Amino acid sequence: MKIKSVLESQDSFNYDYLKKLEIKYKTPLIQLERGKVPPLNENTSDLFITSQWEIKNILKIFRNRNRGHLCQFESGSFEQEIYSSTLMIHQPDEFLIHPVQTILNHDKNNSAEILFQIQFATMKEKNTLLEETTKALQKKNHTSTVVSQSLLIADELITNAILNGPKLYNIPDQYLENLENNTPKTLDPSLKAEFILAQDENRILILCRDDYGSLDVIRLMNRLYDCNKLGLSASMRMGTGGAGIGSYLIFNTGSSYYVGVKKGLKTVIGSTLHWKWSHKKRSSEFKNIHIFQI
Repeated sequence: MKIKSVLESQDSFNYDYLKKLEIKYKTPLIQLERGKVPPLNENTSDLFITSQWEIKNILKIFRNRNRGHLCQFESGSFEQEIYSSTLMIHQPDEFLIHPVQTILNHDKNNSAEILFQIQFATMKEKNTLLEETTKALQKKNHTSTVVSQSLLIADELITNAILNGPKLYNIPDQYLENLENNTPKTLDPSLKAEFILAQDENRILILCRDDYGSLDVIRLMNRLYDCNKLGLSASMRMGTGGAGIGSYLIFNTGSSYYVGVKKGLKTVIGSTLHWKWSHKKRSSEFKNIHIFQI
């Protein structure tokens, strides 16, 4: 199947609008037909645009990939997703340094507010982080369902950062035991993890960033695919857990899923929720995904 950008194809579902975006952001937008998986191109970070794609088809595309972007018209923030994609493609280090601005600050009229930001290192800090997250969201008068969905994402992000980041970093066993026993880690103090909660006029961003850069993005994408195909219960029974199940919960709960890795230096994983939407609409919406590893 030959892949064509919007500018090469006249059968786009919204050709004029997409053509303007492609020219504006200087990046080919690749329109996908529903259910057709494009060939894997390991040398490019493709930006796919779709309409009404289900999770199983999205994850099928991203099997064995460590870079790429998929933006859906129904996501509620389509041009913002295009903007984030192009910045992650052309300036990946900018995303790793300034993820909130990359994800939420599309223009001057849509300024993000950081509600809560803190560094952490041990599992015993997780409850405090979740309590502070709850307080920050309640202060903004968010509904109980928005709060609970945000906490689910935050819980999984924090757990993965503490337990899976160091384990994949070839850290000596005695340090891993300290982490799992909830005692302070005694690693190089420059190796930290950071939790960030932010929002703009439409979305909440929950994000973790760490200094390990240990996440294997291809392995993560394959685990997400397996979790979706097998179901969570079967995945746990078959031992495909670790970062996979928690990450699948994050992907499935949020509106958009962001993963950026600079090997050995930095990992950023985040998810957004449309806080103005009803719980039903958030649960049934079509997902966006953005990944890269450099």
